[in-house]
Amino acid sequence: MNVPRSLLISRPDALGDAVVTTTMAGWIKQHAPSTHITVLCKRYARAVWEHCTHVDEVLVHLDELGVLGPHVLVAHAVHLDDAELDAVLRTRTAVASCPWAYLRLAQGFTAAARHGELVQRGGRMAIGCDAENAGDAVDVLRAATLWVGLARDRAMDPFSFTAHDALALATRRGAEAIGEGATIGSLEVGKQADLVVHDTTGPQFVPRSSDPVLELIWASDGRSVRDVVVAGRVVVRDKRCVTVDVDGLRA
Repeated sequence: MNVPRSLLISRPDALGDAVVTTTMAGWIKQHAPSTHITVLCKRYARAVWEHCTHVDEVLVHLDELGVLGPHVLVAHAVHLDDAELDAVLRTRTAVASCPWAYLRLAQGFTAAARHGELVQRGGRMAIGCDAENAGDAVDVLRAATLWVGLARDRAMDPFSFTAHDALALATRRGAEAIGEGATIGSLEVGKQADLVVHDTTGPQFVPRSSDPVLELIWASDGRSVRDVVVAGRVVVRDKRCVTVDVDGLRA
């Protein structure tokens, strides 16, 4: 059975019966335990947006259709108004935030994003990197560090988010947001054996901090990764991917 798992929404007038109906909402809830909805920056659809009269704000409309809920991960959602933010929080809908892409594409994240507020109010958030043509470096540590820095600056409060919050958003909180909290995101008995080992001999780890998370988030990034194990399988050993012929790709 082919069940829609991803919806791309750039035009609110596309949310009529032809695309998203209450029947579709029921199918999504019944057959797709995790559904990905992308809500693009309003600025890119402004010409259409201003001429829509039969559709409310996108997430409000999806909420009215019964689409939103803990099974849904909304990508981006940079420009949320009060009603949309309340709908996301009330329905326990998760949001994936990709901060590097928003800065590179000038989507108004620093001026308008309410992702920090969403987290502080108990919302579900995952950190993403977007695609290489938007977020460039696919490095969750860089993305998590940037997200926390921007959230601090937008709140004008250096204590609003910490390095430990960044690590949690990149690991266990991110796993929970995508509906995989019982399987991945932390090292616990019964969970998948996922492990990332960092080489701490580089200058970014000198002098050594009493809190390794501070150094990992604020001083380092993915370039210090030495080994990676996914579900018990070694995929990176001594800084070299063992599952892909990288030299062959370069040839």
